[in-house]
Parts: sequence; structure tokens; C-alpha cells
Amino acid sequence: GGLEIAASAMGLIYVVLGVVAYANPQWMHSEQGGTPPPKEFFLILAIFGGCFTLIGTAFGVLTIMSARHMAGRRHRVFSIVIAAINCISFPLGTLLGVFTIVVLCRDTVRAAYGEIPMPLREPPPAAPTTQPGPPAESR
Repeated sequence: GGLEIAASAMGLIYVVLGVVAYANPQWMHSEQGGTPPPKEFFLILAIFGGCFTLIGTAFGVLTIMSARHMAGRRHRVFSIVIAAINCISFPLGTLLGVFTIVVLCRDTVRAAYGEIPMPLREPPPAAPTTQPGPPAESR
């Protein structure tokens, strides 16, 4: 979660660059006489950076919420959904998402969340008992 939030802050670079260039399009003017990109391009750049930052931060916050719910053994399905969404983030998110889904689908974990009764364990097989009988004759 925290790593996702930190990575999504990279979108702020695009926001700042887009806003500065939108406010002063001549900033991008080159000495070679080329024309700068249209002003709207920089507005789109800033909007893209803002959306990237907001969506990344939202996924990071949801991941942290999921971790807190798992610690309290609540909202198992929510955690599975967030783990599936985190699978998009390759490679770390995929690895953690898949293992989270595998663990949360176990019967013992479902029982810990109170969704199903605790599975009964089979008693270990009894050791074979020998019945006392007449002693074997020796020759």
C-alpha cells in the first residue's frame, strides 16, 4: 500500500510540468525556431498526471484498508477483490495478490473469518492392539 502511494506520487511531476507549461507555453520554445506544442497538450498532461496520482493513491489506501481488515479477520471478500486488483501491478503486486487469494480461499482461513464452521480434524489412526491369547508354542 505505502509503496503504491509513493509510486503514484510520480504523477505529480506531470501535474507540475503540465501546469507550468500551460501557464507559460513559451517556456517550451526552442532557440532553433520550432513552434511549441499547443497549450491544450499541457493541460492534458496535467490531467493525466493528476488521474494517475489519484488512482494510485486510492489503490494504495484500499490495499492498506485490506491489510487492516485481514489483521482483524473481517471482510474476507473485500480483501480478495483488492488482491485481484493488485495483480495488475507486476511483479510485486502479482506475487502478493496471487498468494493472498490462495491463502484467503483456504477452509481454515474461512473458518477463522467465521464464514464456515471450523473443519473437524480426523483423529489419528489408533495403534493396532494385540489381543492377549494363548502363548505360542515353541519347539
